[in-house]
Amino acid sequence: MGSSSHYQPLPTSSEDDQLRAENLPVLIYRKRRGVNWIRIIQILSLSLTASCLGWVGYHYTCGAFLLSPQAIAAKQIFLSPSQWDNQIEKSPSYVNHSRDSEPVVNLVSPRPFVNLEADAETVESKTNNIKSSTSNPTLPNPYLFGNFFDQLESIEKTRYVTAVPLGGINNQMIGTFNLMNLGRHSSRTVILPPITPNEHQSASIKGRSYSRYYDLPQLTAQTGIKLVEWNTLRNQVPELETGVYAWTKRHWQLASNPLTCWVASNMGGPKEDGGRSISTRFARGLMLDIQPQYAPGDLKKGSWRSMAAAVKFLETNSSTRSLGEVSKDVGCLTESYWLDSPTSTPDTHSLIKHLRFTDWLESIVDNLIARALGTSVEKIKSGQVKFITVHLRRNDIAAKCQPAPKNWETLAATEYNSDLHKRALSDFTPTEPLTSVARRSLAKRKADWTSCHFTDSYVISRVNAFRKKLKQPNIPVILTTDDTSVSSLALFDIQPNWHRFDLAKFSNDEVYDGFDSVMIDACLLTRGVGFLGTGVSTMSRLAANRGRFWYSRHAEIF
Repeated sequence: MGSSSHYQPLPTSSEDDQLRAENLPVLIYRKRRGVNWIRIIQILSLSLTASCLGWVGYHYTCGAFLLSPQAIAAKQIFLSPSQWDNQIEKSPSYVNHSRDSEPVVNLVSPRPFVNLEADAETVESKTNNIKSSTSNPTLPNPYLFGNFFDQLESIEKTRYVTAVPLGGINNQMIGTFNLMNLGRHSSRTVILPPITPNEHQSASIKGRSYSRYYDLPQLTAQTGIKLVEWNTLRNQVPELETGVYAWTKRHWQLASNPLTCWVASNMGGPKEDGGRSISTRFARGLMLDIQPQYAPGDLKKGSWRSMAAAVKFLETNSSTRSLGEVSKDVGCLTESYWLDSPTSTPDTHSLIKHLRFTDWLESIVDNLIARALGTSVEKIKSGQVKFITVHLRRNDIAAKCQPAPKNWETLAATEYNSDLHKRALSDFTPTEPLTSVARRSLAKRKADWTSCHFTDSYVISRVNAFRKKLKQPNIPVILTTDDTSVSSLALFDIQPNWHRFDLAKFSNDEVYDGFDSVMIDACLLTRGVGFLGTGVSTMSRLAANRGRFWYSRHAEIF
């Protein structure tokens, strides 16, 4: 019959069962009315058999059509606007995700987070004999946790700049200084990334805000640099993976805000170097879908490490998006760690001088120092008790030692190397066992790696010489170190008036996460009348400069 052309083809029985099993959260049925079968029966004198066959054809033709979230997301099925409005509550989304054209944004507010599980339960209750394994959101939604774009000022008021973090906590700090200077030189408001989980500190996936540890309002007042934090813009994203956030663990980009970032290493550099440092931890923690984009091929102004090239790049390349009639500008680089200029050193020193720790962190450190030295907090705050601080970084930093250990390029992984701590002695010959001679040679190279030229006796002699230089040979020493050698630590512990700082030992009942512990060390190392640090450690160099600018403190490097 001609009327059969009005109906959509149905999935086979096996396809239908598969779709139902794989796509529980959303069941969308499309029904279409056929022609009036009664009129057909009246016109045609069909036999009872033909009528039954017609009824069976009608049943299958008008059957429900099952759609999956994946089919909808891939635009395999197209609903008219009116049908879509009737079926699904709208969420703000980009209609066009092409990087070659400006995205159009739906202005409807996102669905409340609290309704997602309830919606899933409603769907489950309406689905007979279908078991839902999790309360997934009903659709992949890049604005599941809100849209940071909504919270930004219009282009008439300000433009923004941000960058993806790189490295451990202290190297992230260097990148942050560069980002702040980039904001200052380009007259843009800096969107400050959080201190992001890294190879040294896993902690919470979202990371900690700099404002927890640093007095950002004072920095803005002293330097004029305008700041806003990513954790403020993405405050709807949970701290931990729970509920719907846990559902996004594997396919988190489906629920992430898109963010285009220019590949910084292509600013005058080879394209092959681009994008190598994009941190999925940063993107995952804030639910941002980082979309790296290479700079135009004709950009050859300075090297990709040039601050001037970055400023010029932001001036000449559009990073503007439109939200209805409102335009906003967010310039993003895949990294800012390597940005350099003739004024980098004084610019960074200016930031170090004005970026002080919060009173909260300083108060914690006052109490911990008092406990470590067995004195009162009042005497620490008033400066009545004198002491020096020492930062001894060993083991994983040994590759940077000068002179480097012999054959350091082929040294085996050690338990001290956080990147390789799960590797075994045989990692360098995975297909065949090591001979006893090779194993002894490998063990010796490991010993060279872990000791470098900072032997225990060398460290002790340098510390004592430093005390004599201050004309206080018995002044208390507070030592912080990553060394895990039992014999080395035991030797340091028996030195006269040495106090090895152990947060777990001195924190009593207070609980601090991995970020807190590092920042407590960083704050502690700025204290005292003198400082002795490890030259190849960023943490030591920062501590030396902070003590010099804040307290006019004397510092030396191993």
